[in-house]
Amino acid sequence: MAKPKKKPRKTDDPQQRETALEAELKRKAFLFTLLRDISNKIGYEFSYPKIIKYVLSVLPRALPMDFAGLLIETTERLEFRIRVAQVPADIVRKRQQAMAQVLSIYHPNEDIHKKYILAQIEDNLPPSPFPAPVEAADFQSIINVPLLHEGKIMGLLEGAAWPPQVYNADDLTLLQTIANQLSNAVQRVKYLLTTEAKKMEIAVQNMPQGVLLI
Repeated sequence: MAKPKKKPRKTDDPQQRETALEAELKRKAFLFTLLRDISNKIGYEFSYPKIIKYVLSVLPRALPMDFAGLLIETTERLEFRIRVAQVPADIVRKRQQAMAQVLSIYHPNEDIHKKYILAQIEDNLPPSPFPAPVEAADFQSIINVPLLHEGKIMGLLEGAAWPPQVYNADDLTLLQTIANQLSNAVQRVKYLLTTEAKKMEIAVQNMPQGVLLI
């Protein structure tokens, strides 16, 4: 007589499911708060450098990364700004060139490589959660999204980490949300500066002759 087959053991532990669900809810609550804080912080800021610096400082809190980079068109130039954590200079240059290459796809009539400048490097990211591999040629996980304004690509926001397969589709959506916040803030500052410049020009033109501005 054949022995009855043993029932397979259940690996789907209810306690594990509950723990995973709790962790997911905490993560969502954290990201909701983070996105709200970004909006509040840069929504009332009138300085390009402060807006950019703040967003780059927040990225490693939103996603695991050893490199946070931004290539953005501010006035008449493209600025390259990054935050890194113990990343070799040659790899930073490689990411800079790669980001410019991606951006050039959207601007085929411009020489992006001659237009951008290296504006700021901050070596003050938190300690990396991933140890850098020996003689690493480049990051194994790279995620980037465009900065959009009225259908135009005005920049590129990027994060990178040493190990492979760090990011997923949800991370891409999150990074695009942050990029949209950044783009809106930058465009608002651009609009305000342009408007104030025009007002000043009109005021100067309407001044009586012989008035001296001190």
